[in-house]
Amino acid sequence: MADLPIQPDYSSSLNKQPRIRKTSFGDGYEQRAADGLNPNPDKWSLSWDELTDAEITILLDFFDGLESVATFTWQPPYASAPKTFVCDKWNPTPVSDNNHRLSASIYQVFEP
Repeated sequence: MADLPIQPDYSSSLNKQPRIRKTSFGDGYEQRAADGLNPNPDKWSLSWDELTDAEITILLDFFDGLESVATFTWQPPYASAPKTFVCDKWNPTPVSDNNHRLSASIYQVFEP
């Protein structure tokens, strides 16, 4: 399993939305339960600004090689240890000569 080769900008954002099962009853009552063993995975919107041609090539080759199937590790802010992620979407943007921007959507997976 590979490590994320270049750390994203600190402005990258975390989106938390736990999976739950909910049943609504009459008069506004409802029952909620966690959905599965790991119902609260991390979902990150990563961003890199001011990447050089060499850096954008490294990241694009990395994500292209994973093909949204293979996992990689990264230690996000707020975490005491690296976690395992899959990247399902990435968007490179050329800004100027030798200056690029990249955004990527990643989500945490729980695999042995």
